[in-house]
Amino acid sequence: MICYAGRTRRLRVRVLPDGTVERHDDVRVGACTEITGADGVREHRVSPLFEDRVRDLRPAELDTAELVELARAQEVTLTAALFHQHVLAGPPEVLRFDERHVASLTISTEGGWDVVGWRDPAPLAVPGAVEALRRRNSLPFADLPPEADLVLAPGRAGSFFHELLGHPMEADVLASGTSWLSRRAGDRVAPAWLTVIDGLADPAGGYHAVVDDEGTPTTAVPLLDAGVVGSPMTDRSAAAALGLPATGHGRRLDHRHPAVVRMAHTRAQFPLDTPVTPSRHAEIRPFGLALVRMNVATGEFVFRAGTALLQGEHRLRPFEIHGRADEVLAALEPVDPEVRAYGRADRGCGKLGQFPLPVSFANAGVRLPAGSVVLR
Repeated sequence: MICYAGRTRRLRVRVLPDGTVERHDDVRVGACTEITGADGVREHRVSPLFEDRVRDLRPAELDTAELVELARAQEVTLTAALFHQHVLAGPPEVLRFDERHVASLTISTEGGWDVVGWRDPAPLAVPGAVEALRRRNSLPFADLPPEADLVLAPGRAGSFFHELLGHPMEADVLASGTSWLSRRAGDRVAPAWLTVIDGLADPAGGYHAVVDDEGTPTTAVPLLDAGVVGSPMTDRSAAAALGLPATGHGRRLDHRHPAVVRMAHTRAQFPLDTPVTPSRHAEIRPFGLALVRMNVATGEFVFRAGTALLQGEHRLRPFEIHGRADEVLAALEPVDPEVRAYGRADRGCGKLGQFPLPVSFANAGVRLPAGSVVLR
């Protein structure tokens, strides 16, 4: 039997330029048990067992007064989000406690937005970020060039590796045969300089959990190891069914849901001494990617770039990026070995009806060379 008790706070404070405050605060407390029978079928039950051990724990708070002062001074809209969770999980005789605390701050101006901070809202970064946003918004528009290199700068790849490698490497997806990587274990699908891992993040650099929602210690799993398809992420159920170790990727939205295999913090990186070559075409740098659709079975994807710069001198109107995971990963080129983290505490990942579960991303700078994707 696996027990879970959790106290989760999701706080969102939106402050308009005139100081008006909009606040949404959601706190959920509860507990559940999961029992796996001899036939492998898992039964999930909401239960008060151990709920009293998390019910009265004190949640984190946001400094609304500071946000109001900043929003008025900078004449921008600020949206601060906080995710604070206390969890007790594991077999009754080996319960483990964990605390997850992440926050982010979104700055919105006319014509654009950006996120500062991840673990903390980082109000000190607001003036510089506002200046950069306004400078970017003042650039003239240009047409999308017929041929261009697409550069995903550090901290700007967003959901790119999450979608192309993360979900396809979740053990339940792999085992179903519906992942484009289901029969590719040990195959090289990307350059040898690229490694992508998911799991335990640096406490200052992404979503951080010491144990998952089944009480399993979280481990860093190499989804892509030096360009080669690596190990799947597992929860206890998938690990037992497939004869694999549990990697601490059993996550749940709250006590009302069963644990399922989910990503936590996906990091794409390469060695500092990797040779870097300049772009051979006009260079487009998006400030983030939003998923439009992804076919996990074929690897075909469409992302939308809402804001991007051409050669750092012109803005581009929103456009779509069409491609196939196997072709794009094989064509990637290194740009910048610095790794930056990105995430929003008020957004997250959805799977099997559980949304939004906080996740984060981190990436070094990579290039999708002209011809590897189609820009529309």
